[in-house]
Amino acid sequence: MKIFLIVLAVLGLLIGTILITPVSIIIKTDKGEKIKFLYKIFFKTFAEKQKRKKKTSPILNSIKKTIGISNFDKESIKQRIKTDGLPETLTESFAVIKNLLKRISDNLGYLRVKKLRINIVCAEGDAAATAICYGICCAVVSPLLAYLHSSLRINKRKEEISINCDYDSKDSKFDFEIELSVKVFRIIIAYFRIACDQAKRKSNKS
Repeated sequence: MKIFLIVLAVLGLLIGTILITPVSIIIKTDKGEKIKFLYKIFFKTFAEKQKRKKKTSPILNSIKKTIGISNFDKESIKQRIKTDGLPETLTESFAVIKNLLKRISDNLGYLRVKKLRINIVCAEGDAAATAICYGICCAVVSPLLAYLHSSLRINKRKEEISINCDYDSKDSKFDFEIELSVKVFRIIIAYFRIACDQAKRKSNKS
C-alpha cells in the first residue's frame, strides 16, 4: 500500500511539473522573409509542419483562418515591400501581429513576452523620401508597442526595437521576432476548447 501511494505521489508530482512547464511560442520572419511559427519546450524547438495540414494543431488552424497571416505564406515580406512599399507593408504586418497576439491571448489566457525584436531599415534611394518613410514607420510602430505594453507582460531586457535609415540603398527591410511564454496546462485547455468548438460547428452544419 505504501509503495502504491509513493508511486501515485511521484506520478502526481511528474504530471504537475509537466502541466506548469512553460512552453515558448515563437513568431518570426524566416530566411525567406515569411512569417513562421516555432514551439520550444525545455531546450527543444519544433517548427510548424507545413506539408501535413492534418497534423497542424487546431489552435493554429483557428488562428490562420481568422487572421490574414496566410497572405504572407504566398508572398514574402520582401516582395510586399517592393510592390506596396515599406509603410504599407508594416501597417498590414502589424495589424496581423496585433490580431494574432490577441487571438493567442484569448485562447491561452495569461501570456508573457520573453523576447521582442523589431528591425526596420528605411531605404528609398533618396534622402528626402527615406526621411519621410522613417517618420511614417515610427508612427506605425508606436501603436503596436503601446498595445503590447498595455496588454502583455514584456521582458524589458529582451526588448529590441530598431528603426534606421540607409541613404545608400533602395531596398527597405523589415524583420521581427516575438517569443511568448505560456504554461502547458493552458495549451491543453485551449486545445480541447477549440476542438470542441470545431466539432460543434461541424455538427451544426450537418
